[in-house]
Amino acid sequence: MVARQRAAEEKEKAAAAAVKAEDVKVDTPAPAPKPAPAPAPKPAPAPAPAPAPAPKPAPAPAPAPVVSIPEVKLPEFSIPTFTAPKFEMPAAPAPTTSTSRAVYDLDIKPPPAPPVVKAPSKPVVVEAPVEPQEVRDTRAREAKDKFKSLDEEAKAIEKQAKSAREVAKTANQEAKVAKDDACKTRPGGKILCLRGLGSGY
Repeated sequence: MVARQRAAEEKEKAAAAAVKAEDVKVDTPAPAPKPAPAPAPKPAPAPAPAPAPAPKPAPAPAPAPVVSIPEVKLPEFSIPTFTAPKFEMPAAPAPTTSTSRAVYDLDIKPPPAPPVVKAPSKPVVVEAPVEPQEVRDTRAREAKDKFKSLDEEAKAIEKQAKSAREVAKTANQEAKVAKDDACKTRPGGKILCLRGLGSGY
């Protein structure tokens, strides 16, 4: 029972404390808004670029090493001098010139005169006695008739030869056909047609 009373008292105390707290919240004014922040200061101007460093001078080349070469003394050689023997040539006799000219007898003769050629004289033509006109006409007529008869015989022979040539051409074609027919069964066929010497085709 005691515990229950204590618990009820505590609840009442807590409820009273809560009511007081609400009253305090209502009475206290709302906090004032915070003032606006001050504007940011302007950025400082950028510093001027530093001057570029001057190029360093190139180092002076190192002095070349001094090499002392010892002097080498070469042995001296003395070349002996040779004197060629002197030969005295006998003086040649000086040619003597004479101002007198030699006279030669060439015995020049004039050329012979060309021979005189005489033109041959014209031969004397002896005219034969002229035959009568009738005799000469008869001879010409007989020669013409002889030519006509021989020309006709030649033309007839030429016709016979032409016809004979045609017959020979036909016979040659028949011979070729017969040869091809015979060579069918020969070794080599129509192209080679191997046959004996006494075959006759």
